[in-house]
Amino acid sequence: MRSTPVHLCNAPLRRKPDQTCHRPALKGSPRCHLHQGRPPNSGAPEGLAATRTAHAAYYAKRRAAKARGEPVPRSGGRKRKHLIPRHWRLQLSPADEARVLAHMVEYEIRVRGGKPRPPWSPITSQRPAARDLERYARTWILAMHGPVAPLSREQMEKAYRSIYDAEQFLCLPGADVRLERLAWEREQFYLRALKSGVVARASQPQSGAVKHDPPPAPSPRAVHG
Repeated sequence: MRSTPVHLCNAPLRRKPDQTCHRPALKGSPRCHLHQGRPPNSGAPEGLAATRTAHAAYYAKRRAAKARGEPVPRSGGRKRKHLIPRHWRLQLSPADEARVLAHMVEYEIRVRGGKPRPPWSPITSQRPAARDLERYARTWILAMHGPVAPLSREQMEKAYRSIYDAEQFLCLPGADVRLERLAWEREQFYLRALKSGVVARASQPQSGAVKHDPPPAPSPRAVHG
């Protein structure tokens, strides 16, 4: 009984230039399922329309699930369980782990600091209360960035709540833009506080560390022997 010949893919391998793929080719295609490339008509208007429809349906389902209060998994892979998602995180000493965490926090602030700084909408009203509110809000933002005596968390929260309540009470034009900027400044304040706390823990010596005294210097008699 004659067997049907199997056509191999024979696609050149990227990591092994001297070898080819030995998987069986698909029916009607000279390549296997890994090397056959894009499906036919993938760039046609019909294929693009189907892709857009499926994309819109997927995110519509996610938004509907969020509106119903159901837990929705994050898109783009599994949820990160640890701040140091590496196998060597269990081999770090407390000091090294604190230094790695400080670097990660600094990277999050510098590169992934969230959305860019929102704009500021000046208050155009000439009412005394409106002018006082604008001066108070600007002073609050500058005080949070003060290098000499920055605000504490209690002072920051108390001032933020006062500005928020005043904006809600006066109902001035551009209040939404200003409140968005104030919320961003508040978030950046907590990120800077987190970074300073992690750096402070990294710079502290370990409590259980054993200090070794330097070896004694050799005596002149032992040197000149």
